[in-house]
Order: sequence, then C-alpha cells, then structure tokens
Amino acid sequence: AAFILEKRKNTIYSISKIQSIIKLPLLAEISVGKNQSWEESLDLFASSEILETNKSIALVVIGELDKSVLNKFSKSFEKVLTKENFKITTDLREATKYNKLIMLTALGNTKIKELVEIKNKLSLPKNPILGHIVITYNN
Repeated sequence: AAFILEKRKNTIYSISKIQSIIKLPLLAEISVGKNQSWEESLDLFASSEILETNKSIALVVIGELDKSVLNKFSKSFEKVLTKENFKITTDLREATKYNKLIMLTALGNTKIKELVEIKNKLSLPKNPILGHIVITYNN
C-alpha cells in the first residue's frame, strides 16, 4: 500500500524508500502518537554519543513538520546542547554553518523530489551528514 501511495502522491510513506534515496544511516525513528512515550525516545537520542557536545549540529527539516513536534525536538536537544550549538532549520545555507548535519523527515509529509534535491545539495559542502531521523505519526 505504501508503494502505491508513494507513486501516486510523490510522497514518502516508508523508511525503506528514504533509505534507498539518501543512503545514510537511520539514527532514530520517533513515533509520535497519543499512546507513545516518544518524548522519552527523543530524550534518549538527544543524550546519545551522536550528539557530541563539542560539535555544533543542525537538524535539516525536509517536508512539512508539525510545529509542536519541532518544539519538542528543540527542548530535548537543549538539555544536551546549547542553543548556539544546535539549530533546527529548513534553510540549507544556515545548516552548513554547523559542523554536522542530521536530516529530519516525516513519513507522509516528505516529498520524494524534495528529499533528492536536499540530499544532493547537502552532499556538496564539507559538513558531514551523520544520518537521518524519521518521524512517524501513529494516532
């Protein structure tokens, strides 16, 4: 079913499709839903070794993401990194000012073409892309 929807709407509905396009490690899958303890998952990721506190990190948002979800990402990351050391942004020029990049996508909200374009643009600068985080919405 996900394959048919992806073809018809040019929107990504599966993690395997994202993986096939960007070929980067999946750092985390965060399930957002009423019955999920997704804030705990986010806090655990934010405190992982991936987010070395001596480096600056930009989360590059790809597609339309709910502002409340982005706010919770911000709060979780602020527990580990200072505001100067991390940024959640859609602006690629702003993102390249940071040492490391993480792509942030959401199933059902990210377009295939948009993901390909951003992946190609971000592969040009010297800033390493650590991988990607996928948000899934489960009500």
